[in-house]
Amino acid sequence: MNLTTIIILSLIFSCSSVFSEVFTDKNVNLSINFSNFGEVKKSLKKHCNSNKFFLNLRNHPSYPKFGSYENWKKVCEKIINTDISQNFINKYFSTLYFSKKGILTGYYEPSIKISTEKDKDFKFPILKKSKKLELERKKIIKIFENKDVLFWTDNKIDLFFLQIQGSGIGIFKNGEKVMIKYQGHNNHKYTSIGKILVENGHIKKEKVSMFSIKEWLHKNILKSEEIMNQNKRYIFFKKEPYSQNSSTGAMGNILIAGTSIAIDKSLFPYGIPFIIKTDEDKFNRIVISHDTGSAIKGYNRADLFTGRGKEAEIIAGNLKKPLQLISLVPYIDN
Repeated sequence: MNLTTIIILSLIFSCSSVFSEVFTDKNVNLSINFSNFGEVKKSLKKHCNSNKFFLNLRNHPSYPKFGSYENWKKVCEKIINTDISQNFINKYFSTLYFSKKGILTGYYEPSIKISTEKDKDFKFPILKKSKKLELERKKIIKIFENKDVLFWTDNKIDLFFLQIQGSGIGIFKNGEKVMIKYQGHNNHKYTSIGKILVENGHIKKEKVSMFSIKEWLHKNILKSEEIMNQNKRYIFFKKEPYSQNSSTGAMGNILIAGTSIAIDKSLFPYGIPFIIKTDEDKFNRIVISHDTGSAIKGYNRADLFTGRGKEAEIIAGNLKKPLQLISLVPYIDN
């Protein structure tokens, strides 16, 4: 089944560097996995009832490339009052392709052991945001004070990956849980240590994953600090009561496993629908832009939220697929 292709006037794209990517006008075959379609429908209806969604849309530098306010309002009236189906998507949305395929990766909510007291095991600090800590990673570890500490953890590698994921679940020795939420960063550049390990010949490019990186760090514990410090960005956290719900994304919505994606916020507004097309059918689906991330740069780049727990970790840790990201743009034929 084909969706109508939207052609954006070249004049629009020449107005800003945001539009410097080359766009292609190809038809899309909507042979995708609809297992998450119920969550897509609920999310779209929620956005249609949100003034925040429309404000964000109109204030984004890309406006109105991903749908005008008027067209979104018209389609939203139908979304709110109609049972959304595959035919509905086909009828009221056009598609916008971006040239040059990118990569789909995954992220999840990790669990990490924590304590409020420092001891011989729990000696690695999970830090709160502080102006004086806006330094590169290796300097922060040397100058932080006890008043900057949110919790202590027993594994510096798990802490590093908590920072990569952006939020997680802290588990005390007695089993009590708390949400560890993103609070900010140190305003330094993010660098992928996976790329560094490949460049230095420690891991083969085709073998890079979260698990192979963790394995190398654990096996080379004396060198691990040096490698992790190559990523100068440091993430700070705050605590919140434990919840069965997932963490909230940058848009402010609760993240939905298998439906929420992180996108490049400089290119795309939050809350809009996309089709992700990969070389594996189970990942080919409609998703919503609910989040962003420092490693997510470019039009065909996305991070799929996989949830929490061991299965979510396995999926996210191994997910690295060639990606064609296709924007669904509201289309009203007057």
